[in-house]
Amino acid sequence: TSLKVSLSDWQGGASTQIGQALLRCATQTSLLGDVATRIGAKVDEAATGLAEAKRLVELIPDPPATAELAQQRPFMNLKAADYQRDEADMEAANVLRTIYASAMVAADTDVPVLPPPFDPTGQQP
Repeated sequence: TSLKVSLSDWQGGASTQIGQALLRCATQTSLLGDVATRIGAKVDEAATGLAEAKRLVELIPDPPATAELAQQRPFMNLKAADYQRDEADMEAANVLRTIYASAMVAADTDVPVLPPPFDPTGQQP
């Protein structure tokens, strides 16, 4: 390959150093890939929890429109609509508290940290 041809031009200590630098670079690139994969899994975990919470909230029936009920039988229908709206709000809050919040906490737990910037020459900044 072209890398082998390029490396064959190096000799002596320079050859050793470039080989070590490439090995360090390959190792660090692999580490970065592993960390990025684990971070991606955490993002997927959060997205799954969000999608499930959204699905469950959308299943909560919409309460009747207050304006329509007021025209039919004012007090009784408005009271029932208030109750249904409160029930829907409580169900949605429960979904957010249980499904969404627990998914976000799990996704935010043990999130891997990206490694510091890498200098293949081995020199510290």
